[in-house]
Amino acid sequence: MSNIALGVIPSQVNPDLQEERDRASFNVSELTNIIDGGVGKTNQRKRLEKLIFNDPDFQNFEDVRAFGSNSEFYGAAVLKSTKLFKLKNEHNLTDEEMEMTLRLAGEGQALGLQHGMFIPGLERMATEEQKAKWLTLAKQYKILGAYAQTEMGHGTYLRGLETTATYDTQTQEFVLDTPTISSIKFWPGSLGKSTNHAIVLATLIIKGKKYGMHPFMVQIRSMKDHTTMPGVKVGDIGARMGRLTSDNGYLMLDKIRIPRENMLMKNAEVSADGTFTAKAPDQANYATMVMVRVNLCKVSCLHMSKGATIGIRYSSVRRQSKLDPKEREPKILEYQTQQYKVFPGLALAYAILFSSRSLTLRYSEAHREIQGGNLQKLPELHCESSGMKAFCTDNMLRELEIIRQSCGGHGYLNASGIAMLVTTSAPLVTVEGESTILYLQVARYLLKRYALASSGQLLDGCTSYLSMNNSAYKCPLMSEVDCRNLSALCDIYRYRAYRTVAATSNLVQRDVMNGMPQHFAFNKNLVNLVRAAKAHCYYSVVKEFTEAVQKLKASPQIIKVLGTLCCFFAIHGIAEESGEFLETRAINLEQLKWIKRLQVTLLGEIRPDAVALVDAFDHHDAVLSSAIGSYDGNAYERLFKSTEIDPMNEQEVNPDLQEERDRASFNVTDLTNIIDGGVEKTNQRKRLEKLIFNDPDFKIFEDVRAFGTNSEFYSAAVLRSTKLFKLRNKHNLTDEEMDTILRLAGDGHALSVHHRMFIPALERMATEEQKAKWLTLAKQYKILGAYAQTEMGHGTYLRGLETTATYDTLAQEFVLDTPAISSIKFWPGSLAKSANYAIVLAILIIKGKKHGMHPFLVQIRSLTDHTQMPGVKVGEIGARMGRLTSDNGYLMLNKIRIPRENMLMKNAEHYKFPFLSSNIPSSPAYGVFISQLIRYARASTKYTDFVLRARRLSDKLLNQGYACDRLTSSLRKFYGRYGELVIHFDVPLSRMMGDILS
Repeated sequence: MSNIALGVIPSQVNPDLQEERDRASFNVSELTNIIDGGVGKTNQRKRLEKLIFNDPDFQNFEDVRAFGSNSEFYGAAVLKSTKLFKLKNEHNLTDEEMEMTLRLAGEGQALGLQHGMFIPGLERMATEEQKAKWLTLAKQYKILGAYAQTEMGHGTYLRGLETTATYDTQTQEFVLDTPTISSIKFWPGSLGKSTNHAIVLATLIIKGKKYGMHPFMVQIRSMKDHTTMPGVKVGDIGARMGRLTSDNGYLMLDKIRIPRENMLMKNAEVSADGTFTAKAPDQANYATMVMVRVNLCKVSCLHMSKGATIGIRYSSVRRQSKLDPKEREPKILEYQTQQYKVFPGLALAYAILFSSRSLTLRYSEAHREIQGGNLQKLPELHCESSGMKAFCTDNMLRELEIIRQSCGGHGYLNASGIAMLVTTSAPLVTVEGESTILYLQVARYLLKRYALASSGQLLDGCTSYLSMNNSAYKCPLMSEVDCRNLSALCDIYRYRAYRTVAATSNLVQRDVMNGMPQHFAFNKNLVNLVRAAKAHCYYSVVKEFTEAVQKLKASPQIIKVLGTLCCFFAIHGIAEESGEFLETRAINLEQLKWIKRLQVTLLGEIRPDAVALVDAFDHHDAVLSSAIGSYDGNAYERLFKSTEIDPMNEQEVNPDLQEERDRASFNVTDLTNIIDGGVEKTNQRKRLEKLIFNDPDFKIFEDVRAFGTNSEFYSAAVLRSTKLFKLRNKHNLTDEEMDTILRLAGDGHALSVHHRMFIPALERMATEEQKAKWLTLAKQYKILGAYAQTEMGHGTYLRGLETTATYDTLAQEFVLDTPAISSIKFWPGSLAKSANYAIVLAILIIKGKKHGMHPFLVQIRSLTDHTQMPGVKVGEIGARMGRLTSDNGYLMLNKIRIPRENMLMKNAEHYKFPFLSSNIPSSPAYGVFISQLIRYARASTKYTDFVLRARRLSDKLLNQGYACDRLTSSLRKFYGRYGELVIHFDVPLSRMMGDILS
């Protein structure tokens, strides 16, 4: 450990990452210019990056983002927004430059919707006179606005909105009201704390007659002191997944009055006497929503490209396991399974890039016509923007989560960047229309267009394929070579989309012809309607990607690599959804075999250019905000550096639901007893629930959990743990009852690892003498333990662990050391602040010879004042996805010495003389592993038989001392029968089993 330069990030690029860049087959700068939209755009972006990221205020925000409370996070975001708007004025930034600046600044700004929705709303819905009054003030930030459409009970179904605007002809005012709880405006961004005005969408009522939904400009807070206006109640809706900075809020209006002129009247007007005049169809008011959906597609590209950059760069510097025992551990990007996880996201990023660029151009063209009063293109634009928004956000979120998992444990850490990216991206699937609703809107448009095509009308635009001569279709894949033909792949997608739309239309039409009302016929076929819409959207994206590559003016190397990526995107989609392609006869089984072979082949072809392809997005490190995905590739150094700013390391020491229940066809209590394991078990659980949840201390914890900082959250969890353990002693609870209590208490206690891993490890690895010495103390909580296996550079690959325990025959002591940064114990729960002991897994070395991995009991903190022991450095690793209470920590050992007796010797004993005697010739970690495996399985009743078999197997192996070959054989047979479980737990678990058996 003494040779590790802590907190120092090397000035040079990680050689592993530089090696990847040197392999690139194309000029990265050329592709960057294409992505940005030209050399001028690239230079503009780089100039703005310097303007922003050379400012220390932005780094301060990142610290708060990782470790602050929701309130601190929002406060820092307000300061960041203020800074951005000052930059605009100081440097006279254009609207285009400001849009780029906001995109570069990321989510850490509180007033992004001022530019994203409020100003565009005024531009699209206000008259010229109204623009003169409000738009200039908005652009100067003298008024700050929200766009209040979504209600508690309705979102994208605009005709269902319940907020009303009733015109009073006598006073020439509108009376705005939210008459029911479901009509409360709920979710609009920037509404909670930031804004003083809002564009409120409400149903216009004149003399008792409804005139549809219209926008109204409403002042909600004072311009002097920011207090709420009379009749207005507004506030934040509460903590959200990802702790976003948009301070989503609620708005209640109690018959407040606004002047007649505050109705935005570009598309419809109400005269002084109450005469309603429509200047454009109602659909014109949808223009802002369409614009936002188009922009969300571009945001999806940004997020997906960031995720792909983090995943691929990290995969290029992380080394794990050995393919060849004689060679160094390979980069995990060499593994085909890793490529299969990260390359689809890479391809998706480029697919969204080109398809959203094309959609933006069509939107700009249509917007100009809409502004001139021509709404002819609005229905198709609404269809395209809805479908693209759903497709992009759905697939982006899925691929981001896959990439996060591909980063292993480090991907769970907020400092990785990918965890925060997943939680930041999650709302995009819902905002401005949940995906299923949007797909159904697309499907309705498709069925209307299909009906026209069936009547002989020739279609244009995005549905032109529905009127083609599809009956003459023959799959264009004549040989395996044809699978690389992009036009041929487009034809396959086109025909799949046509057949799916046609089949769905026929199903709906058949039900209507049989006398079913159309809305019932639609409801009966909703799943098929969504399927048809998805097929159409996938075809559109593949088509746009293909056309972009075919029309691209670039070097042959660029065209080749993008062609390969486009081919992979299309091939991967067919392989993943092969059932539909076969069902619609777009391909046959033989052609599917060709496609799947090519899918794997293309992984290898993309591999040499993978890093260059993400480098081309040219994300500034401050934009990525990732310790493991930075440009220099020094992942471990940056990851450890991120722990230094963690504050914890500063110091050592309803009726609808009842209706559903009434419809149940069985006795719920009977099923509950079956799930619990019998009536007695259910009664036991309920008794323990009363014991816990009637205690007010647990309610206090939940309050801190929702709104506290990480430090407050942990402190409350420690108090809760103390309470739980006091309950055990007070009520003399058995181990089984304590296990139930810990499970009921959830993640809100800090010392669960003490029960789940530390005590079981002592029971399974310690000799009887060692148990007598330490186990009783552990069960009495006189010593508190962690289980330190995982290292910075290795997790489940136990043979790769680098922590060493060297035996000193003269002193009869073990010298424990973490000699490299990758050997630092990283992630063990309860290590950061709670534990004073740790079972450390280390490689045993005697007279220079390695004897495999073994467990050692190490005191890491004083039992008197909880300070760190000499030679030990231990602390918190930083904020994590979900802010769990297990205070995951790091542990560094600088040649510390422990007595020989501190090696847990049940499975391998070290005598005073330098030789080993093995009682069970297998990894001593097996006992803990099988225990954890059982607990995993217990989470699902599906694996009840598995639990019983695992327990019996565990007893035989651990108590009767089965030989190693018998152990291997038993477990392999066991896994042969329970292969589904291996799949359920994914590769890492099965790989762990392989490591242990080795």
